[in-house]
Amino acid sequence: MADQHGAAPETDSNLNAAELSLTDETAQSVQAQTATLTQSRVQSVTAQEVNITAGGAQTVDAVEVRIEQGGAALVRGQSVSIAQGGALLVMADAVTLNSQSNSLAVLAKAVKAENQKTVFLLANRVEGDVRTTFDTQGALLLGTIMGTIIGLLLFLRDIVLRK
Repeated sequence: MADQHGAAPETDSNLNAAELSLTDETAQSVQAQTATLTQSRVQSVTAQEVNITAGGAQTVDAVEVRIEQGGAALVRGQSVSIAQGGALLVMADAVTLNSQSNSLAVLAKAVKAENQKTVFLLANRVEGDVRTTFDTQGALLLGTIMGTIIGLLLFLRDIVLRK
């Protein structure tokens, strides 16, 4: 329950349990077999299964992750599903991005998506409609160009400083 200033109450900073369900709370760290966060904010979640609904986490490490109308900065898992939510960076074996989901970068073996936009997409297999700024080839080309430019600038700096 939110306090008079609209902030969620802070629970114990580090929570550890087999099954953990947080509703409208804030926690530093959560470790569980199954973690369910509803309108809650957590800095770090480590679990076999994580479900986030209308809440958020800074980092999520889990075998299976489901985010609905919520978000996370970094998500690592085997299977990640995001519906009407977002993540800055998703690294997983299988990623499903449903309607109105957003991500900055997705690194996965397989991606299923419905009408998605992302900046970076590195995937072995993509199923569905995904528009990217940089796909695997684009990311490699960008890295090569940036590496060349940085190398050239460092080379020129060394020449100037030797004189």
